[in-house]
Amino acid sequence: MDMNLIDHAEPLIKEALKHSPESIQASKIMGQIQTVRGNWQEAERTLTYALQHEPRNRSLQESLLLLYAGQKEFQKAIDLLLGMEIRDDTAEESDSKSYQHYMNLAGAYFSMKEFEKAERFLLRSLDIYPGNTQARFYLARIYLQEKRPDEAISQLQQILKINPYHEPALTRLIQLYREDGKLEEVKPLEKSLKRIGEPR
Repeated sequence: MDMNLIDHAEPLIKEALKHSPESIQASKIMGQIQTVRGNWQEAERTLTYALQHEPRNRSLQESLLLLYAGQKEFQKAIDLLLGMEIRDDTAEESDSKSYQHYMNLAGAYFSMKEFEKAERFLLRSLDIYPGNTQARFYLARIYLQEKRPDEAISQLQQILKINPYHEPALTRLIQLYREDGKLEEVKPLEKSLKRIGEPR
């Protein structure tokens, strides 16, 4: 948001809330303004108030999640995510929302170093979209953190089957193979890594 726009909008939104305190849209905008201004407690109070009146409002949920993520309040983000209902008209929309929901939970748990819970939600997201390289890379990182290198290597290999030029997966797999003395495995991966920078 542009600060000049915020300076003009804030008095109008305050006035709107004075006359219509139940206005969810005005509360959401005020919460976003307070977030930009760095007034975290006021932003949280305003957005939480609005969400109490419209608990299934996706836009409010996302604004509050962004606020929590920005403040590294991952437990609050997890609590909000766990309380969110995922309902949509079609199975495809439901899968898409569930997938994103699981990835958000996994990311929050990963940030809190609760790897077992992060793994559970990453695996759920992969049930919906098995080709997701981001989820697989997070799993590889968790497995390495937990001293499960074979499982990490398996995830990295899966990533490269999906995208042979996935640079972080190539780099990490090369490193793991070198540590294990599997130098023959390294050569084709290094060739792929070199091709990334070449014009196609």
